[in-house]
Amino acid sequence: MDCENYAGINKIFIKNSQIIILVYDITNKISFLKINYWYEKNKKINENTFYVVVGNKYDLFDNRIITSEEGNENSNKIEVLFFKISAKAHKFI
Repeated sequence: MDCENYAGINKIFIKNSQIIILVYDITNKISFLKINYWYEKNKKINENTFYVVVGNKYDLFDNRIITSEEGNENSNKIEVLFFKISAKAHKFI
């Protein structure tokens, strides 16, 4: 999936948002790498938005490609909160 496909509608939703949750799949390196792209792109639209990064699919822990440390380190680098979740198991980890 190409990020640019959503660029037009993204601006509409982001413009007045107070919080943005950026979610990546811990079993998919590309989704993790695009977190910074979306953060930078959205930050240009609305500088006052609060951001959170979420690593999803922790129920698939044995299949993970992105470690908790990598997720936390990247979130610290862009100065946002980081959480691990399992949407399938309906819980934060």
